[in-house]
Amino acid sequence: MENASLVDEYGYVIDGKVFLKGYLHYPDRQIGEVKRTEQEALDYFKNRFIIAQNKVAQLEQDIEEAQNKGSYLTKLVQLRKKLTSFDAIGDFIPLLDQLDAQELILTDLIKSNQLKNLEIKRALIAEAEVVADSNDWKPVADLLQEIKLKWIKTGPVDKPLDEEVEGTFTGLLDSFFQRRRDYFNEQNKLITERLDQYDLLIRQAYRLTRNQNMDEAYAEVRKLNNAWKAVGEVPIKKSGKLYKQFKKATTIIYT
Repeated sequence: MENASLVDEYGYVIDGKVFLKGYLHYPDRQIGEVKRTEQEALDYFKNRFIIAQNKVAQLEQDIEEAQNKGSYLTKLVQLRKKLTSFDAIGDFIPLLDQLDAQELILTDLIKSNQLKNLEIKRALIAEAEVVADSNDWKPVADLLQEIKLKWIKTGPVDKPLDEEVEGTFTGLLDSFFQRRRDYFNEQNKLITERLDQYDLLIRQAYRLTRNQNMDEAYAEVRKLNNAWKAVGEVPIKKSGKLYKQFKKATTIIYT
C-alpha cells in the first residue's frame, strides 16, 4: 500500500487496480480496476458498499417480521459468506457484527424450538405406544394417522436426537400397520378357503339332486347343512348369494 496513488480509509488504488484494505483475518484484496479516473473507481466501490448495508438491513427486517425466524439462519450464513467476498469499499466489520448478533438470537431460538418439538414428539410417541399393540384395527389405524399428522406438523429436533425419536416413532407405526396387513392377508386367505368350501358344498348338493335313493339323499343333505354352518363367516354379499344357490339345490331334494 506504500506505493498507492490514492488512499481511502477502507481502500486504495495502486497501479490502476482498486483494493479493499484487509480487516479481521482477511488480507488486502483487489476488487476492481480503474476504468477512467482513480477517484471515480474508488467512489464507485464506496457506493457499492451501500448495497451490502442494505442487504444486511433487509435481512434483519425479514427476520423481525417472520413467524418462522429460525428458517433464516441459512440465509444469514450465506449472506455473511457473500459479504466477505463482496467487491465494495467500506467498513465490513459492523455488518459482520450485526450478522453475528442475529445468528446468536436465531441459534438460541432454534434450540428453544427444538426442545419444545422434542417434548411434543416424545408425547406423541407415548400416545402411540398406548395403542400400537392393539388389534382394534380400524379405530387404532385412524388414531395413529391423526398422531402422524401432528408429528409431520411438528418441527425438527436437535440432530443428535432426531434419528432416535424418528426411529422410535416410525417403528411403532410400522409394527402396527405390518401386523394389520398380516392380519388382513390371513383373513383374505381364510375367506378364500371358506368360499372354496361353500362352492364345494353347493356342488355336492347339486350332485345329490341326481341321487335316486331319497333316504340316502336326505341324510347327506343334513350332513351338508351341518357342514355349511361350520364353515364360518364370509362377506355378507357373497354369503347371501352362495346360500341362495345352496338352498336351491337342497330344496330340489326335499321336493
